[in-house]
Amino acid sequence: MSANKRISVIELPKGMSFRERLAAGKALRDACPRKGHAIWKAPAGRPDPVQLVLEAEKRRLPELLPLRHGRMVRSAFTFYRGAALTMASDLASTPFTGIRVQCCGDAHLCNFGGFATPERRIIFAINDLDETLPAPWEWDVKRLAASFVVACRDKGLSDAAAKDVVMSCVRTYRESMAEFSGLKTLELWYRALAADELIAGLDPDLRQRAMKRIQKEQAKSRGEEMFPKLVEHKGDMPIIKDQLPTIFHAKGHSPGEVQKVIRDAFNTYRDSLPHSSQSLLDRYELRDAAIKVVGVGSVGTACWVLLFMAGENDPLFLQVKEATYIEAARSYGAGSMRIIFRYMVPRIIPMLVPGLVTLIPAYVFLEASLAYLGLGDPSLPTWGKVINDAAQQGALYNGQYYWVLEPAALLMVTGLGFALVGFALDRIFNPRLRGM
Repeated sequence: MSANKRISVIELPKGMSFRERLAAGKALRDACPRKGHAIWKAPAGRPDPVQLVLEAEKRRLPELLPLRHGRMVRSAFTFYRGAALTMASDLASTPFTGIRVQCCGDAHLCNFGGFATPERRIIFAINDLDETLPAPWEWDVKRLAASFVVACRDKGLSDAAAKDVVMSCVRTYRESMAEFSGLKTLELWYRALAADELIAGLDPDLRQRAMKRIQKEQAKSRGEEMFPKLVEHKGDMPIIKDQLPTIFHAKGHSPGEVQKVIRDAFNTYRDSLPHSSQSLLDRYELRDAAIKVVGVGSVGTACWVLLFMAGENDPLFLQVKEATYIEAARSYGAGSMRIIFRYMVPRIIPMLVPGLVTLIPAYVFLEASLAYLGLGDPSLPTWGKVINDAAQQGALYNGQYYWVLEPAALLMVTGLGFALVGFALDRIFNPRLRGM
């Protein structure tokens, strides 16, 4: 099979039995056999990888780019970590079965690990979703497998050792997917690899090291543990401590000053949460925000750490990260029209449509006012023109009130109707109003 052959996106119908889904999955191998993934050839006109990295940096914070470059050039693996979009461009030319999922987009080995959940449990999971978007399921698996090869070579291990690691990786993926396919929907939804399950089969020495790592991650999830390291006091006001070059306040903004864009982003996030979580967040007050440099691939994007306080020595830290979904979609092979209608338009409509609808009554009344004053188009039979003609002909003095009252009432009903439609659309599109 040609490496550049593309397969149409497959939509499997709901309600299929396990055997039907299994048969449908195996049937896809006829169009996209497994051996088709074995060889990759650079397509004609393949973009230069370094140039793709530089292209992706055009909208990043320029003062952080030297730090990003310094982190990427340390080794082949660190370059690989920072070149997710470059690899996505190559993956866009590879075959796939046609099944799209919500991909991580940057599923290299360092983005997996033991992490604390909001409930302060430690689970093994993905920790980086900056580049997430719908894409073929094969791409995450290929990036993960390739990361093990690059890491093994970076550490001086043999290709045989790298092959063993990769085979273990993809075999575990295959076996896990086979297990998951037999689970019920809610069982799969709540399935998580807990820390105790992860370390149960380790040797005693490794288990002890793992327990220390778990305790470390649990400490990271507690704001009271982080507070002395990240915060200092400016008088009685707690502020985030500048720790150049990785944590610092934005240029032109003093400590304790939170930019409007940050407050708006947080409000949007809060409005997307369940009411119980909103109630919890409402107990805290946003006191400070600072830029925080994280990882390799994310360096240069807008990433902030927010400090909230509910009282003395009662902190909460949240992280706000910019998701470069448009750049990711472009590297994944999405055309301009798909980017516009799939990613940009859905984000504009919620703000645009209600506003336009509620503006219509204003323009209707403006035209009626101009026509009543004699400044409108005399050839158009508008309500304002009707009221103007009635006034000039003395309709009110002659008892013909309907020539004035009817168009005036129609103007008010029209304005009220469009206003109600606008409010209804705003309630639909605006998450702040959905629960009201």
